[in-house]
Amino acid sequence: MVVPEGLRYQVMEVLRKLHVGIKRTKSIARLYVWYPSLSADTEFMVAAWNECQQTRAQSPRSKADTWPTASRWERIHIDYAEIDGRTLFILVDAVTGWIEAN
Repeated sequence: MVVPEGLRYQVMEVLRKLHVGIKRTKSIARLYVWYPSLSADTEFMVAAWNECQQTRAQSPRSKADTWPTASRWERIHIDYAEIDGRTLFILVDAVTGWIEAN
């Protein structure tokens, strides 16, 4: 069913009360109704309503992996770089940041 402009707010109100998440809300809406900005309106509604944001599943935070502290020249980083047609071998000490390039 194509929803006229004057009834779109009421459709969004019905969908909002489902509290099933943005993907599921869009899926349900598309089963029953359609209008040109249905997807955009659904995304806006979910982002705007505090209830939707509070019940939204939070993605797990990843722990940052860090290298263990190294002593001088215990760990080095190496790479190649091309400058003016020359290939350079670059070596960097992980502790001091000392750079050697040949």
